[in-house]
Amino acid sequence: GQVGGQIPLGVGPASQAILAMLPPEEADVILNANAALYARFNGLTMAEIAGKLPEIRAQRFALDHGHLVEGISALAVPILLKGGDVVGSIAINMTSARLKPERLDSLIDMLRTEVGAIEQAINPQEVRAAR
Repeated sequence: GQVGGQIPLGVGPASQAILAMLPPEEADVILNANAALYARFNGLTMAEIAGKLPEIRAQRFALDHGHLVEGISALAVPILLKGGDVVGSIAINMTSARLKPERLDSLIDMLRTEVGAIEQAINPQEVRAAR
């Protein structure tokens, strides 16, 4: 996207991390609603996104190594309330050359540390009241 722009949920690791942590029925509704839009993003498909969700859910992070935007990699970790509801994610974007395999674990650990601090600071009652 661009500053102030919008992209469909499921495009890029930050939104894939969110989508993966939603109840599967809710994720399916979102995927189907956005299916026609995904191809605009480097040929991304609904099936491709849906296929990534179980792995993202299991490992608790999403990774794109230059597929969405050639030469740009990103990884993201979901932010969860104590009850398990997802409320967002944080991501790191960088040139693909900088995301070397030996760096991945330390970057994920760094994101998880920050997410842990955010999760501790979130009052689940305030989030639910805002909804």
